[in-house]
Amino acid sequence: MLLHDPGRLIRILTNTERPVQLIISGKAPPFDESGKALIIKWVQFIREHNLYHHIVFLSDYANDIRLQHHLKDNWNTIRFGKVSVERNENEYFFKVHLFLNGISTTDVLVQLYADGTNGDAPLKINMDADNITSASGQYTYQTKFSSLRPAINYTARVITACRNISIPL
Repeated sequence: MLLHDPGRLIRILTNTERPVQLIISGKAPPFDESGKALIIKWVQFIREHNLYHHIVFLSDYANDIRLQHHLKDNWNTIRFGKVSVERNENEYFFKVHLFLNGISTTDVLVQLYADGTNGDAPLKINMDADNITSASGQYTYQTKFSSLRPAINYTARVITACRNISIPL
């Protein structure tokens, strides 16, 4: 019913004088095609209209709570190792060694972050996990991108990959 008039729902959610946040939780059983279709419709609606701050969809609430507790217990054990930067013509190649200490690479995003310039939005460049080094739990993340800005403008950071969980916990 809420998605019957998307324009009206968007106006209600984004009203600056009376902001509304919608929290939706649900999971469709494997045989419930209409339930799965409705979940897909909600996820697409949130993405298409960039309503991440206005609608929270908890697709697997129990798993989100488990993950939140796991991250809370282990977040302060994440450690950066060696960070290296190489410049090749018009590109930088960043490599970051990271000790996740029991946190899965699927539960975090490793990014290079730079403040925006001239009123532009900040730059957030996701880095890819390359490999694991022995049994130490050290992961290597890397990325390459344009060298239009000085390398010193970028900071490596770790954030949660789950939109429903924020750090610090």
